[in-house]
Amino acid sequence: MAPTSSDKNVIAFRAPDVYLSGLLSVAFASETNRSEGDLDTFPEQESTWYLAAVSGGSARITCALGCVLLPEGAALAVSAQSPMDILYHGSGKLYVLCLKGPLAGNTLRESDRQGGSLYPGGAAAVETALKKLQSQEPPVSASYACAVAFDAMMTLYGTGSRAVKDEKRLPQVVETALKILQQDFAFLDGIGDLALRLQVSQEYLTRIFREHVGMTPGKYLVQVRVEQAKLLLRQQDHSIAFVADACGFTNGNYFARVFRTLVGVTPSVYQREHSTHAPMQNSMLDSIYVL
Repeated sequence: MAPTSSDKNVIAFRAPDVYLSGLLSVAFASETNRSEGDLDTFPEQESTWYLAAVSGGSARITCALGCVLLPEGAALAVSAQSPMDILYHGSGKLYVLCLKGPLAGNTLRESDRQGGSLYPGGAAAVETALKKLQSQEPPVSASYACAVAFDAMMTLYGTGSRAVKDEKRLPQVVETALKILQQDFAFLDGIGDLALRLQVSQEYLTRIFREHVGMTPGKYLVQVRVEQAKLLLRQQDHSIAFVADACGFTNGNYFARVFRTLVGVTPSVYQREHSTHAPMQNSMLDSIYVL
């Protein structure tokens, strides 16, 4: 399921000054209550890094590095050169900091680990940073957010990290399926179409995908479509019918029913409560306009 508005605490920041934004700034920070099978999608962004940690569960993260298991107590630093999907296992909280600027990349990349690192004892640093930011009256000043982010990065740097590539990888068919689901969600004609692209049977694909990801590819596809629909509803003044079609739903009524089941409100209510009319930054969504 996707989070309802009461599940998520997103922190608002003042615009950073030119000097700070050139070195390090916090694009956003969020704390979300998550349950088994919940899926969150974070867009691709240039010159940006994600810091993620969980409390009370674990998560399977699909990102520029491939698929990584994020256990409780650990933190993941990953470049946002590709979208990041987080599939939650258990019940607890998901913490995410989005950092921009060369200082974040130079600190979190750690020389040869170009895509990011896993910090086995780093969750406390990310959680502490979120709590500090939440303690401030919104919108949080950019200089304070920068100081908090820098302190978190220095704490992570001292906890000891290892290259994400050392983690156990998923079977190739599952990794390829995840990439297709994330990139072609709007164009897939069901899981039969996905199995055909992978040249495997639908039964085999469903079994091995559920074994390694924790849900069926059909459920994963629906959740990816809903997450992308939320991005469109928040950032552009589109009709519900357009959003349904752009995200791959067969019709508006089916889209509204699925959206309400997963999010807790109808698409129109969600759009009214969350629309920012801000330009989209997700390059994956830009391709939707050719439909």
